[in-house]
Amino acid sequence: MKIIKCGGAALNNLVDRKKLYQEIKNYNGSVVLIVSAFKTGPYSTNELDNLLTNNYSYQMKQELITIGEIISSIKVCNELLNEYIDAALIYKDEIGIYVKTSDKMEEIVSLDASVIKDKLITHKVVVMPGFIGINQDNKIVSLNKNGSDLTAILVAKMLDIKDVFLYKDVLGLSSINPNIENNYKLYKDISYDLMLQIVMHGSSIIQEEALRKAKEYEINIHMIHYINHSYGTNIFKSNKERVVVFQIHNCDVYIDGYNNKDTIENILINKNIQFDYILPCNTYLKIVTGYNNENQILKTLHNLYMKGDI
Repeated sequence: MKIIKCGGAALNNLVDRKKLYQEIKNYNGSVVLIVSAFKTGPYSTNELDNLLTNNYSYQMKQELITIGEIISSIKVCNELLNEYIDAALIYKDEIGIYVKTSDKMEEIVSLDASVIKDKLITHKVVVMPGFIGINQDNKIVSLNKNGSDLTAILVAKMLDIKDVFLYKDVLGLSSINPNIENNYKLYKDISYDLMLQIVMHGSSIIQEEALRKAKEYEINIHMIHYINHSYGTNIFKSNKERVVVFQIHNCDVYIDGYNNKDTIENILINKNIQFDYILPCNTYLKIVTGYNNENQILKTLHNLYMKGDI
């Protein structure tokens, strides 16, 4: 059995969706396909967010922002059937993820895989909306931002599957945000703990709660580029390679996977780059600067890392 979660970018184009359907058709086993909302269009998450105002109650907002996943799951399931692939839809009240909420999803209360298991007995593919849970009032709620990642982990736990495949629109975890620098390293393997640290320091590549649950349940995560499957990053118990990531979070520069304070301090002093102080931790450095030059620090240090000087 294979659990695949598709982000909105992977679903947005019919040509790309058909490639996914062919992959599923060729797979010799059953598939749980978890889908996000389409990336663009009237029911994309961004468009639905734009409809929200202070006049909506919390529950009304939850009903609204989860519409995109419900629509995409229905559309994808229908397209699979049109490709002569035996598929069944998991409706929003059949998901089996029960949570506690107040003004957001706070914790997972229980999991019920009975409907998913029943449909897998008679169908090759089960399609379900990500991002959705049921709260203590039996109301539909979101699993917070990027919650479809969490859905995939929870379904793997329900079905006792040790691997999930997250199809994303990034090539994998990189040493710096590719939107900042086009010269960077891609990493194939990383530990739960280091990835959690990177996410806590600003990366949005995967949901933090999904990572925490994957670590707790010991579920391996395979983040895969939805077009070119040769790219991606695997998240396991431990690193299989050196991983160093440079990023900015709350105007501070973080170097995750590196903790040599003296080297970084000497580099910045020798290059006459101002900063306030460097906070060393076991597995990262935090560079605090009040000079509005965090981008200069980030790019300078990353460039030296790419040259092998850090």
